[in-house]
Formats: sequence, structure tokens, C-alpha cells
Amino acid sequence: MNAPDKSDETQVSSTPSPAQVAKQAASSALHFSPEALKEAEKWGRVEGETVYVDDGGQSREVGPAGSSDALAFYASRYLRLMDKIKAFSSSLDEGELKNRDIFSKLKDLSAAVKDPKAVGNMQALRDAFEAAKSKADSVIEENRQKYSEAIAKSVAAHQKIVEQAEALSSSIGPSTNWKQMGQEFQNLFEEWKTAQSADAKGANKEIEALWARFAAARSEFNRRRKEWVKAKIAKKNEAKAAKEKIVEQAEALSSSTDWASTSKAYGKLMDEWKKAGRASREDDDALWERFKAASDRFYNSRDRQGEEMEEDEKKNLEAKRALLEQAEKLVPIKSTDNIKEIKHKLETIEKEWDSIGKVPRAEVRRCEERLRRVEDQVEASERMEWKRTDPRPAARKQLLIDQLNSKIKMLDEDIDKAQGDEKKKLEDEKKEKEVWLKTLQGMKD
Repeated sequence: MNAPDKSDETQVSSTPSPAQVAKQAASSALHFSPEALKEAEKWGRVEGETVYVDDGGQSREVGPAGSSDALAFYASRYLRLMDKIKAFSSSLDEGELKNRDIFSKLKDLSAAVKDPKAVGNMQALRDAFEAAKSKADSVIEENRQKYSEAIAKSVAAHQKIVEQAEALSSSIGPSTNWKQMGQEFQNLFEEWKTAQSADAKGANKEIEALWARFAAARSEFNRRRKEWVKAKIAKKNEAKAAKEKIVEQAEALSSSTDWASTSKAYGKLMDEWKKAGRASREDDDALWERFKAASDRFYNSRDRQGEEMEEDEKKNLEAKRALLEQAEKLVPIKSTDNIKEIKHKLETIEKEWDSIGKVPRAEVRRCEERLRRVEDQVEASERMEWKRTDPRPAARKQLLIDQLNSKIKMLDEDIDKAQGDEKKKLEDEKKEKEVWLKTLQGMKD
């Protein structure tokens, strides 16, 4: 099928100028076969400067004869219009046209075939149009049917989703898995979005009503879940309050020396702890650490009762005391010049300290405090040395001096140009800057 010339399609029903006829007549044969052109030309004739067509037994003027090939020009117009009708009919068979597009095509073709400025079998042209129109009517009806089916399908899909959402909402109870149900509601919402179809816009009212039901079911779920969360928080707060009382009792017993009765009391407190329920993880962990620390203090004290200090702890204590003596010889620090060397020696001592095992519990704090005092003095001396050698204060001082010198130089230039009060004001400002400069130059870095 020959592709229609777009410029010609818009002018089939309009009268061409003689120049158009002369320009396009010669090219008509390039678009259509000679046989097709001759067959169409049989329906036309040229009288003088005018071309006529036999239309239903009547001779109808179609336009000027701009050249000897004028009939070929008007015949090609007829063939183009016939091709346009055939192309429209083929597109209907493909089933891709929407009804609005079909109506638009029919309107254009109806106007084009009414009294076309073309030469050919006008009755065959109109018959072809009527056949295409009849096919178009069938397609329009079929599209309407499909559209109705799409609406029904869309409503049914949304109806199913709503019923599932309402069933979920109705099933809420003491054993509800809120996380799982929340995910199920989210899945239903995603299904809702998928079910929405561009072809079912006519069901807006039904869909809106169904959406209201879906939203109500989801809102009920959210409300019940909030109530559950609120109750859960209240329960955790009750557990926290109960465990705080247990911890306070445990801490009060931690220094007891009544080993037998206090051990039984700790056993009872442990049972109460288990029955108290769970607080938040953060509160539970913090309270448990306090409870465990209190019970550890008691049981450790009980275990140490009557026991002799272990021999290896005694050896460790002696080793750490020897290290402490080495460390304490490093202070007081009289000069910070060799602070790096002192710090290195202390770090060597600390590494050996860490490699030594435990010492008797009663001596741990005393030993660590002695070592900490040495560390503090070394750290203080290190800070002093850093401040002494820090180049930044001197740099900042020099920057200020340079800025003041630059400003004084600019003031000298302005003073030379100024007169009267303005000159006096600039001279006072210069004196002020010179005082600042002298002060800075006299300061030590």
C-alpha cells in the first residue's frame, strides 16, 4: 500500500492552485502504478482550464488544469484518499486504536470523502469509507464492551483486597503478630496500586467507596496496634519499677556478712527478678548490671573469707611494686626537654605492667593510683612542652604586626591627602595603631 503524502491528505477536499497542479502532476506516477492512475483518470475530463469528475452521474468541477498531466494529479489525490481509508481499516484490524482516536479518524475521513477535489470512482470511494465506518462501529462497540469488562474486573480486584483487609482487621486478638499483620496490610496496599487500571477510570465512584472501606480497616489495625504498644510500654514500666526495688534490696545486702541468710535472700530476689517480667532492653541490661554487681560484691566477699592470698597474686604484687618504684623515679620532671624519652620509659613500664597478672583485690586500687599519679605528671609535662614549642602563637603575633604595619602605611597616605578635622581623626587613629604595634613587638612569643 502506498503511503499517503501528508501535505496532500490535508488538501484532498480543497481546491488546488494551478501552480500546485503543475508542480505535483509530474510526480504522481512515482507514487502509484500507471494502471491505477489510468483507471482513476477514466472518471475525469478536462475542459479548457478546468478538470471535472463524474460523480454519481453528475459532472462536478474539482479544480484547475495546471498542466497536460492534470488528470494524473487529481487521480493521485483520489488514490491517496483511498489508501488513507484502507490504512484506517487496517489499523482497526490491529485493535490498537482507542475510541476517541476512531471518532477523530471518522470525522476527518467523512469530511474528506464528501466532495473531494479528486478524480476517480467516487462511489467506490464512499463505499470503501462506509465499509470502514461499519467496521469502526463494531470496534467501538467492542472497545466499549472491553472497557466495561475492565471496570468490572478492576472493581472485583479491589473488592477482593478490601475483603481481605477487613478480614485481617476482624482477626485482631491477644495473639496477633503485629509485625506480620502490618506487612500483610502493606502487601494489600501494593496489590491495590497494581489493581488500579487506566482503562477503568469509569469506576471511580465504586473504587472510592472501596478505598474508604480499605482505609477504615487499615485505620482500625493502626488504632489497635497503638493500644497494644501503649499496653506493652506500661507493662515494661511495671517490670522496671519492680526490678528497681529488687536491685535496691540486692545493693543493701551486698555488704552483709551474714553469709547463710543473705545467700537465701539473694536466691529469693533472683526468683522475684524472673517473675517481674521484661522491661525495655536498655533498662533490663542496666538494672541487671546493678543486681549482678551487688551480688558479686557479696559472694566475692564471702569467698574471700578465711582464704589466704594466692601465692601468684603475691608475686604479681611484688612485681608491680617494683615497676612502680621505677615509674616513680621518673618524676618529678624538672625539664621538659627530654619529655619524649621519659614518656617512652613510662610506656615500656606500662606494657610490662599489663603483662603481669592479678594482684590481691585490696591492693588493686592502691597500685593503680600510684601509677596514675606518675602518668598524670608525665602528661602534664608533655602538655607544657607542647605549648612551649607550639609555633602558632608566634605566627599569629607576626600576622597582627604585619597587619598593623600595613594599616599605618595606609593611614600615612590618607593623612597626606586629608585636611582639617579629617586629618586630625586619621592622625589619632595612627597613634592608636602605633601603640598597639609597640605593645605587640614588646610581647614575648
